[in-house]
Amino acid sequence: MVAEKQTRRTHTKSRRGCLACKKRHVKPIQPLSLSATAFSSTPGSSRLLELELMHRWSTKTWASLYSVPDDQFFLQEHLPRTALFESYMMNGLFALAAADLASSGRPEYLPIAYEYSTMATADYQVALQRVSRDNVHGIYAFAMMANIFNFSMPALSPSALTRMKVAFDTVAGASDYIMTYAHWRPPCSSLVRSGSLQPNMGLLSSGTRSALDRLRSLSRQIRVPASFAGTVNNNSSLAADVRVYQLAISHIENSFAEDAEGKVKGYCFCICDVVPPEYMAALKACEPMALLILMYYGVVVNQSSNIMMWWIKSTGKDLVAEVAAMLQETSIARMSDAQEAISWAREEVGLPGYAAPNH
Repeated sequence: MVAEKQTRRTHTKSRRGCLACKKRHVKPIQPLSLSATAFSSTPGSSRLLELELMHRWSTKTWASLYSVPDDQFFLQEHLPRTALFESYMMNGLFALAAADLASSGRPEYLPIAYEYSTMATADYQVALQRVSRDNVHGIYAFAMMANIFNFSMPALSPSALTRMKVAFDTVAGASDYIMTYAHWRPPCSSLVRSGSLQPNMGLLSSGTRSALDRLRSLSRQIRVPASFAGTVNNNSSLAADVRVYQLAISHIENSFAEDAEGKVKGYCFCICDVVPPEYMAALKACEPMALLILMYYGVVVNQSSNIMMWWIKSTGKDLVAEVAAMLQETSIARMSDAQEAISWAREEVGLPGYAAPNH
């Protein structure tokens, strides 16, 4: 059978739009014209942009913060409703949605993200002056959102270590408010802190298990100053005997196992809720054992990166590179276990192995 030759159709598009649309009096959909300031000075443009950003949050961006099933209602419904009454939350949602769009290949949304973030931060500082049982949930949630925004915008803080320090400080401050006013935590944090999760270590590769065993071994070799050990006699202690370090190591082990099992997405990011503030103090002082633990944390953060958690970007890899370089200048640099730990961490994130210093 020979197909009947089709008659060539005439072109029905003009420079000013589709002629078929014109006949039906339908206006073709045009992309929004964006600039960093135009949307805020033109009410119509601003309204359209904010509708688009809220649509993005409600359909996609919220999912990049999702960890456990109970998070869906909290992120997709509770936070937008909170935003109706709290300007810092509304601007925060817009900032993250714009950052999400920018990350998906639409760089014109980047200045929009920065501008909404600036407004959200200013409003948040005002809200901190009136924290109560009624608004503390939003205060805590915004702290988490601010950290995610900072991770998604490396230009705000080129150092991954600095971004982690800011994250610890932000969550620690918000946690104080939560425990004072509500004794409540978001679903994922509550689940992790309850201890009800039992990650399956058997799912880990032999290489990862060996690396984690090495971290435990190093905690039995490295002594930490009394100021971080919590001793009363001013004597140093082995890291293995200090609760803060053991909590941090346990969280790292569970994070690797949970990442392999996949029940809780982004389990590792609950570290700010799990590890006591004393660990942060040791980290700020560049205490070697605290740095080693953070280097391992960088590996699991790098492994957690996926298309939904777009905001992680290169944080894990950058963290490993920075901390490994710092460890080279510490007293443990010549320990064989430390050298092997550094080599493993670097190779896991795609960096060349570690060479021991000659001096």
